[in-house]
Amino acid sequence: MTLNVGVRGDYSKAFAPPQNELDDNAKPTGKSFPRADFFTWNSVSPRVGANWKVTGDGKTIVKAHWGRYHPQITTGEFANMIGPNVKPYYQGNYNFATGQVEDLFLTSSSENLSVASDYHPPRTDQFVVGFERQLTAKMGLQVNYVRKWGRDFGAWRDFVGAYVQTPIVDDAGKDPTGRTINIFRLTSDPGARKFELANSNQVFTDIHAVTASVTKRMTRWYANAGITYLRATGAVGGSPRSTSIQQRSALEFSQFGRNPNDFVNVAGRLNGDVGLEYKVQGVVRLPLGVQASASLDARAGAHRLRTRNIPSSIAGQSSTTIILQPRGELGRLSSVTILDARLQKDVSFGRGARLTVFLDALNLNNENAPQAVVQANVTSSQYQFPTSFVAPRRLMLSGKFSF
Repeated sequence: MTLNVGVRGDYSKAFAPPQNELDDNAKPTGKSFPRADFFTWNSVSPRVGANWKVTGDGKTIVKAHWGRYHPQITTGEFANMIGPNVKPYYQGNYNFATGQVEDLFLTSSSENLSVASDYHPPRTDQFVVGFERQLTAKMGLQVNYVRKWGRDFGAWRDFVGAYVQTPIVDDAGKDPTGRTINIFRLTSDPGARKFELANSNQVFTDIHAVTASVTKRMTRWYANAGITYLRATGAVGGSPRSTSIQQRSALEFSQFGRNPNDFVNVAGRLNGDVGLEYKVQGVVRLPLGVQASASLDARAGAHRLRTRNIPSSIAGQSSTTIILQPRGELGRLSSVTILDARLQKDVSFGRGARLTVFLDALNLNNENAPQAVVQANVTSSQYQFPTSFVAPRRLMLSGKFSF
């Protein structure tokens, strides 16, 4: 058995250096802003790994790993939002008759945005156990189980506003369920709210994955076939209402959490939860120095979602959109299967000079499945309208000369 034990320490500081105020033409106005310190992170990340040669011939190996990981500071969480150089933002209603914006109230400024004094780095723990077995002299089997769980991700919170729970019925728009959903109605002055960036126990990830693959090593041909089952649940603030497999846990210019209704039904399957995924790859050497390869990838589609805008007369504030059902209840978009292929030919000119020509066929089966929808809002005329289709079949001819 071989053990690998380690620990990593990080010191990270979020701040804005001294800077000059600029006018609309990016020229200094003569006014300057002092350095602003936002928060400091000190993190310790231990990890341990083990490789166990089960049999004396080395044909069976068990591997295991556990580690704790902390992210680096993401400037998009606070840049252009907090600091003395940030200009205030106001919101109001536009009166078409007078051409004026009325009933203005403050939504964001250095006066109502801050960072919690105990804001600390989020953490992700990962445990992996793997089994490897040599089946023949040219073929091997590998099975892995991966468990990841993330906690203490950042989110905004209103620590001044007063809210009362108010029931609404899911009876508007498309596919109504008739369920009663409790939302949070703001009963205090919207302009008096104060928000801080803090760790939230409502933002988390829980991931289980099992992979199995068989690999035939390269002789005249090579092949690899694998299957992955992924179950990813939790709640993330970077892309909570997106119908896509893309997701981010960091806030990055997001206001997630300033409205407590952001958390309504946000917990469920994550955007990146793709269920089952299959992959087959192969390479074969053909006569005349030609090499052919192909890759087949099949996976489930993204989860569908239903959302609804709640009018300010009910929510007590504007810009309130809630998720009507947890992600995972509405089924998925179409599954995606993509076949790519390549032909490659090397031509040698001697003295180490070589020309390589590639002919690539991408999405050879011309898959056209949508990757997202235009709108998840049940009252929109574009509700569940498919978009972001897989790029169509395309052929590419390219070359590379090395010497």
